[in-house]
Amino acid sequence: MRDRLLHALCLVLWVLAMDPFSFAADVDGPGSGLVGHWTFDECSWAGDCVTADMTDGSGLGRHGIACIDGDAPFPVPGKIGNAARFDGLSQYADMGSGFNFTSGFTASLWVALDDYDWCGPTGKSQHIIGTHHLPTPAGRGRGWGIYWDCDGLAWELTNGSGSAIGSYGYVQPSPFPENGSWHHVALVYDGAIPAATLYWDGAPIYSESGVANVPGSLYDNGEPLTVNCLLYTSPSPRDCVSNLVCRLLLEKGGGGGGGGGGGGG
Repeated sequence: MRDRLLHALCLVLWVLAMDPFSFAADVDGPGSGLVGHWTFDECSWAGDCVTADMTDGSGLGRHGIACIDGDAPFPVPGKIGNAARFDGLSQYADMGSGFNFTSGFTASLWVALDDYDWCGPTGKSQHIIGTHHLPTPAGRGRGWGIYWDCDGLAWELTNGSGSAIGSYGYVQPSPFPENGSWHHVALVYDGAIPAATLYWDGAPIYSESGVANVPGSLYDNGEPLTVNCLLYTSPSPRDCVSNLVCRLLLEKGGGGGGGGGGGGG
């Protein structure tokens, strides 16, 4: 089953802040700037869900940890250098708290799924990245997330009060990706408009705007940013993705673009 679930993901996620070094104290301050850069290019990690050795190259010291203890992701060749391989069952990367962006962010990633037409081990969507971890009805109290939702790409954005998922965007790329093929994905959220846009291989493929469709601010639930699984059923994570991850960047602000990823491979 693990072999069937395996897919590869080269993730680039970025978030802008005017003074990146104030990020830990003021994640949602004014302006923009790089606040995180994880290449996952190390030769190994402790894999004990304690040691922060997934290096953050931004200079902010936001090093991630490989989980779960004794059965964590490990480096393998990826799209660009090495990547972290996840089994799709319980392995994930915890990048820490402070990534609950409320007014704007850009997240981008390289992804190559082993099976693009599959709904995950629980028959539901597969969590790629985000802060959606609280087990509350109808998504109340959750943060933001990017998913592969059975056979398409999706976002979820929880409204500023935390009362509901304020926006759900979904698109099935065309042509539909071949299993194992690499593609560049990006999500741009701008609360000032408000608007959200998904990019696929550098081109916008789905967008929503206006307060009727996209919340003007997002909820800060205080949960950590994770790559792969959701944690709200801890110690048994759910909605995991079997994948590889590399080149994770975070950028704060809603004006970023989704390009720069190149084509699929």
